[in-house]
Amino acid sequence: MIIETDVRIKDMGSMFDMEPFHGDNQTTPYKDQVALLWLVGMVEGNVLEIGTYQGKTTAEIAKNYPDKLVYTIDCLSQEDMQPWQRAEFPPIEERGMFARNLSNVILINGNSREFNYNAIIDPMIVFIDGDHSYEGVKQDTERALSGLKRRGSIIVWHDFWPWRDDEASIGVGVKRYLMELSEQYVIERYKFLDMPEEQSNIGFLHL
Repeated sequence: MIIETDVRIKDMGSMFDMEPFHGDNQTTPYKDQVALLWLVGMVEGNVLEIGTYQGKTTAEIAKNYPDKLVYTIDCLSQEDMQPWQRAEFPPIEERGMFARNLSNVILINGNSREFNYNAIIDPMIVFIDGDHSYEGVKQDTERALSGLKRRGSIIVWHDFWPWRDDEASIGVGVKRYLMELSEQYVIERYKFLDMPEEQSNIGFLHL
């Protein structure tokens, strides 16, 4: 089942120390960052982000939740990425650059489907924004489902609701997998009452 919850994103955003920005095509938009920060505040444990890029979203989480550890993982080379996502592979000196000097951020270089979840201290929320292919999202999600041990944990996906349902849309694999997963779990998304022209690209699951 997929359900929508009505929220006012501007009211939610006022709770956080961040500046509205739209970013580039590889950066999580402001509205989705606000939704993510709101969800992070629902849990007591730490955060795992899959897909670092330049670390803008990582930094927003870490700055607004200085009591939480924020682990963020990204692949080592473009060869580990889908061809149509390789533009999201920044020069090595730019990887995580907005977050690397924050004391509560741990940058991990590697494949999200191979690293050891036991190395993460008290993970309670996983933000999946890495490989957007159907198989990539499926594998990252299955690992999160087995790696999150505590009741009340949350899995969050970005690009859940693409504007177009065709193979040229970056979120089509995410949506396809989550539509299947929604037959087993209740997947939620926010509906922005104060931004009706905008769609939330965040989907989430409370465990």
